[in-house]
Amino acid sequence: MTAGPAPSRAATAASSGVLGAAQRQARRFLVKGIGVALVGGLLYGVYSAFITQAQSEGPWPGWAGEASPLTAFAAVYVVGMLACAVNDTLGAIWCLGLVVAKGKLRDFWRSLRSKPGGVMVICAVIGGPVANGAYVVALNMAGPSAAPITALCPVIGAIIGRLLFKQVINLRMGVGIAICLAASFLIGSSSLGQDAPKGMALGLVIAFIAALGWGIEGAVAGAGTVLIDYQIGIAIRELVAGLGNLVVFVPVLCLLAGEGSLFGSLLGEALTDGPSLALFAIAGLACASSFGLWYRGNSMCGAALGMACNATYSFWTPLFCWLVVGVGFGQAGQSVPVETWVAAPVMCLGVLLVAVNPLKLGREAVDEFAGLPVIEPAAAPASDAAGAPAGDTGGRRLPVNYALLRQVAALGQAGPDELIAALAGTYGGSKALTRQAVAEALAAAEKNGVLAKCALSQDQAGQVTIVYQPTATGAAMIRRYIG
Repeated sequence: MTAGPAPSRAATAASSGVLGAAQRQARRFLVKGIGVALVGGLLYGVYSAFITQAQSEGPWPGWAGEASPLTAFAAVYVVGMLACAVNDTLGAIWCLGLVVAKGKLRDFWRSLRSKPGGVMVICAVIGGPVANGAYVVALNMAGPSAAPITALCPVIGAIIGRLLFKQVINLRMGVGIAICLAASFLIGSSSLGQDAPKGMALGLVIAFIAALGWGIEGAVAGAGTVLIDYQIGIAIRELVAGLGNLVVFVPVLCLLAGEGSLFGSLLGEALTDGPSLALFAIAGLACASSFGLWYRGNSMCGAALGMACNATYSFWTPLFCWLVVGVGFGQAGQSVPVETWVAAPVMCLGVLLVAVNPLKLGREAVDEFAGLPVIEPAAAPASDAAGAPAGDTGGRRLPVNYALLRQVAALGQAGPDELIAALAGTYGGSKALTRQAVAEALAAAEKNGVLAKCALSQDQAGQVTIVYQPTATGAAMIRRYIG
């Protein structure tokens, strides 16, 4: 059931009380992860509504309207990417503020300079300027109907995994993919009617580009997101996405539009208009929070189920665009075709089938404890196997998450309490070294295949903890990326 060596400490017969406590803990963790991912999807609907409204304030409608002084290319693509740039930059400010508040700023810079941080930067470019930029352009052209098309990203991730990594697509997943494709065609049919908004069909095509970008991001982001703390990961993502748009993508698009000086004038007006900037700030907060909860939900209940829960934004986006933009601000054009209301929840069902077997949801997490022994808590070592201070490698202090995994690899097996004791000398007082934070970091590594459960431990106070050991794949990943 697990990889690596058997528990080295003397094991005792597992009592039903300990198993019951561990199973309840697993259920609560799974339910919490599902809830986190669902809230992430809801907040993405909030983000979509406020970034849509922000582009209806100040100079924005003049840039993109029929009387725009800009070329058609600039009015659609330059203005859309500029909106994405402003949003992601403000989102990065929110994320960095949270990182500072949580005492993780040093770990942020350490993670950014690491190999997993490099993977995260690449994923940020794909998922930020490329995918999120396409999403904003698609929202402008196709309205809320673009959201369900972009929610195909988990399905695209599964197909990419099959093509590139030879991952299996079974009958259940095939049925889910077919349901998603049928739902997307149902939404697309609304773009063919005579009363469809101008440019809606092209907008849905661009929305598919966003889904493709997020699907690629989800398929290749493993090495970065498994090891990096989710709050640090989303801060890296938003910072790279915001600066990438401002420094590279928008200026390049201005050059392609034949108006190289356009960038400075547009950016200056965008950053000095108070009403629209306030709406962008709300959109940036909702966007960053949504992606942060997506990362955390994926780590708590697995990437497949987390993405499926997050994909409910295909329903929340039309709803919040209608409530915020249509009802709240009285903007016309936010009505959603009946086909979209029908297809969005159907697509959520299809994504769920691609991700997990609904009949077994939660059962695996409980059954995994059945064969685990209960062992005595171990005394925590003061240093790692190499004799260097825990968390230190060649005089370079590691991010806390890296140090936790390195320490598990050095010990062979460990639980939260002994890891906290082992790392207290180097990371004492760190908010990332609390018992809950360490337990969730270990559980996230287990969900992503870096660690595996090997035993249960019960202290004198009766508190039950899970003991982990590296998997063969996880041990290789730790050696490669951490050392």
